[in-house]
Amino acid sequence: MRLSLSGNPIRRLSRTSLTGLRGLTSLELSRCELETVEEDAFAAQTKLQWLRLDGNRLFTMQPDGLSLGLHGVDLHANTWRTRKCSAARRPIWPAPARSHTASATASGE
Repeated sequence: MRLSLSGNPIRRLSRTSLTGLRGLTSLELSRCELETVEEDAFAAQTKLQWLRLDGNRLFTMQPDGLSLGLHGVDLHANTWRTRKCSAARRPIWPAPARSHTASATASGE
């Protein structure tokens, strides 16, 4: 099942926002002014293959709860902030893009 909510004013995606939509294979939330994705917001989405969160106002996001079966994730054009780890001196999140497809990116353009 594909769900496109792109362009709608959705600022927060909570743990319960997608409850009852367990059959989702594709979720599009592009250009929604999305600022917050709570930890485990996608935990129940075990069939999710494609996720579009591009063009929002996300500045951080926890990868926990994202389906390991994802084929592609689009995160570009968000306002990513990188926190530095003083010990490792490298970004903690967002991590460099590790996409399952060549078109997925987390570059923060």
